[in-house]
Amino acid sequence: MDRVYASLERMKALWLELERTKAKTPAYDALMKQIRAEPDAYKALIDAEKSPHQKRQDSN
Repeated sequence: MDRVYASLERMKALWLELERTKAKTPAYDALMKQIRAEPDAYKALIDAEKSPHQKRQDSN
């Protein structure tokens, strides 16, 4: 569960960094790319934490 919270904290940190970054720059674009990718990593962590029983129920 610590990895899940760490992922959320990373998303928050990326958004805070984006606020301090000038728009339409390579750094801004790179941050946006990371921000867009982070929810997929977060979802993978959530799915990995589910028990095998819950995974079977979700697939029905």
